[in-house]
Amino acid sequence: MKAYDWEAAAKLAKTEEDQQDLASSKARVLWLAEYIRLGEADKAKGLAITQAEVKRVEWVLEGKTFADAVKKHEWDVAMQLASTPQEKLDVQDSQARVMWLEKHLAAGEYDQAKEMAITEAELLKIDQMKLAAGKQ
Repeated sequence: MKAYDWEAAAKLAKTEEDQQDLASSKARVLWLAEYIRLGEADKAKGLAITQAEVKRVEWVLEGKTFADAVKKHEWDVAMQLASTPQEKLDVQDSQARVMWLEKHLAAGEYDQAKEMAITEAELLKIDQMKLAAGKQ
């Protein structure tokens, strides 16, 4: 529900069939959220039709959060769990940061990569790659 643009979909739904499909999709997503809230995993998984929705169901039912998804670079899950425009922007910013971090690593620019790192896992990865490259 959080990652869906119903307003844009409504503008594209020209025919009655499209409008019915949109209404069905909205209802499915609302029920998906309700089943997740109730902890009814089988029912929630039965309504998940995209890989991102399936991952969202699994993620939430395991007790993981939006912040966990961002830290693990699970961008699709993070977008599904983003509940505000700011959180969606945070996901986009984090994706860009990690992309630059990876570019620096690929170029052997370990100090620049370290400046981009914000998690212990990222710092450890940089240190391991630097060590493997024979740089201290």
